[in-house]
Amino acid sequence: MKNFFRKIPINMKLTFACIIGLLIVGLIYYPLIPILLNYPPDSINNDFQIKVNFFHYTTQYIAIVFFAIITFLIILPMAFRKLNKIDNISNFDLKKNSKELLPIIKTCFNYPIVMLLIFLILPPLLVFIGLLILKQELVFSLKVTFIIFSMCALLALLLYSFSRFLFETVLKKIKITDSMYGIRFNLKIKMFLQLLPLLVFTILFSFLILYSQITEIKGDSLFNYYKQSLTSSFEDKNVESIDEAKQILESINLQSSDDSLFIISENGEVYYSDASLSDFFKTYIFDFEDTHNGHTYEYYGNPVQGAFIRENIDGQDWILGIRYSVFTDDTLFSIIPLFAIVFFVNLLFIIIIAVNYGNDLKVISNNLSNISNNSSNALTSKLSVYSNDEIGDLTIAFNRIQDLRNSYIKQLHDNQDTLMEKERLASLGQLIGGIAHNLKTPIMSISGAAEGLTDLIKEYDASIDNPRC
Repeated sequence: MKNFFRKIPINMKLTFACIIGLLIVGLIYYPLIPILLNYPPDSINNDFQIKVNFFHYTTQYIAIVFFAIITFLIILPMAFRKLNKIDNISNFDLKKNSKELLPIIKTCFNYPIVMLLIFLILPPLLVFIGLLILKQELVFSLKVTFIIFSMCALLALLLYSFSRFLFETVLKKIKITDSMYGIRFNLKIKMFLQLLPLLVFTILFSFLILYSQITEIKGDSLFNYYKQSLTSSFEDKNVESIDEAKQILESINLQSSDDSLFIISENGEVYYSDASLSDFFKTYIFDFEDTHNGHTYEYYGNPVQGAFIRENIDGQDWILGIRYSVFTDDTLFSIIPLFAIVFFVNLLFIIIIAVNYGNDLKVISNNLSNISNNSSNALTSKLSVYSNDEIGDLTIAFNRIQDLRNSYIKQLHDNQDTLMEKERLASLGQLIGGIAHNLKTPIMSISGAAEGLTDLIKEYDASIDNPRC
């Protein structure tokens, strides 16, 4: 499996990672979107949705995800294709292959942050502009944009983590030791950019959940009020004409100036309405009249609902009701400042955390630079411990390395003195050996001559009493 993974080009690995991340986010949000947008009950993946929207929710969702996957397959392999050169390079010496390796190195350093920013900003911006061009309602456009923003924040975090892992694998092959390349982001900015998507996701997701809950609670409250008002207004009254029914409707106290009255005939034609009624609104009335007890809804994601009753007037059935806005623009804009305050407070804390950790590491970096630039104190200088965390561990580890290096240097000096002493003794031994050899030669000659004289003396002594000699 590892061999198969290694054979895949790097640009395709990144592309597949984007697609897998998209599928993960898509699976998470598939059941959430109807909840976050307050889709009307029983309005998706059934015949009713085919009637009002031509496609099931699941079909639309799969089509959007499929379109995004096709877009990734077209754009990303081209964007990352220069990374494939790394597979064709056998020598990873930067000095010898600088023309081939420098573009790859810059890409490895730049792309994780660039991808994070692109996925975080570009899709929500394009969606919001598209909704404005299509002249969608502002509340609906903001909700959809917020959902896309939260999805992209989650996707950006996943892709950033994987791309960092993949690019670091490439950089390990090249083994850069003396320089930095690409766009320089200090640690404070990197921490901020990594924590920002998490903050965006948390704030927007919380906002959407709160919005959904408020819409549901307020919608049910308004429905109960208007349904009770309609029932009590027409209860035990013999309404003889539709104009009389209209007068009774107009006597009901409306909770907002955005609320309106409507009268619809039994064949679906609007007899009277203060506001335009969509086909979705009317179709929902007749399809789910019995199921939802006179509760109707506007189009998907639109915070407009309705309460109605059916009355027989002059031998004909009529739908009498009130159309009301659950969540007005004023309500939305009263909540947004609250979340803006929460967002900026959390953003401030993120900045403070990033600055604190960045400053801690900057102290270590500056001290190391000073030590490396000061050759006279390079071996004896140590860093002060400023924190009791991993940064403190890093400082202590450096100080221990200094101690070990000093110990090794001292041991090296001791070994050098020992070697020099041994060398002197060896030289002295060679000198003595030479002297002994030089002395041994005449001594051996004298010894041989002495032995010869001894033999002659012995012969002489033996020949004194010998008459033959």
